[in-house]
Amino acid sequence: MAGVSQEEFIKTVRDAIGYRDDRLELPKDHSAARVVAESERLIERFCAMVTDAKMKLYRVADASGVSATLVQILKSLDAHKAVVNEDPFPQHDTVVLALRDADCQQLDLRDRDAPFQADVGITGVRMAIAETGSIVVTSGSGSRRLASLAPPEHIAIVEKDQIVPDLLDWAASLGPDMPANEVLITGPSKTADIEMNLVMGVHGPRNVHVILIG
Repeated sequence: MAGVSQEEFIKTVRDAIGYRDDRLELPKDHSAARVVAESERLIERFCAMVTDAKMKLYRVADASGVSATLVQILKSLDAHKAVVNEDPFPQHDTVVLALRDADCQQLDLRDRDAPFQADVGITGVRMAIAETGSIVVTSGSGSRRLASLAPPEHIAIVEKDQIVPDLLDWAASLGPDMPANEVLITGPSKTADIEMNLVMGVHGPRNVHVILIG
């Protein structure tokens, strides 16, 4: 509106709609909105949803099985180059040793071209969600998201204690100090054209491999 200040414009809008300063208090009991109960068998639910989302699931009894499974995946993919998430996660050292056993070179993620040259990106996760089969990956000043985004294959390592029932639990875990980026990954990258022809790996990895410990 020409010749009208911002304050005058906002006052006009408030007067028109009736400005209310009172705020609705949200309910503290979220049980009615829950999809997955805390008492539900979370691991089985998570595994079913991971498979339903077209991710590849590998289960190992404990941490000692991660290395052999990782080597198996790398060899099946004929992977020669990999990048590993910079954020320390419990199996980080195991991953580095497995890369050597699989004769797969670890590229420096700080090299701008490395994620785009790698055959595989390997990461830990902050959390996993049973409701949707999602894995939560974060990035910030000391960590780049490209390990889970740029390579054509993404391998994520999840521990059973990281699985929460549903999205309410994920939302409740968010504190005031948010990372630069937090992404919920539910399946490989895919898109479809107007004729509904599905194409995998257009905007990210064409396959997501989940190694579940426990």
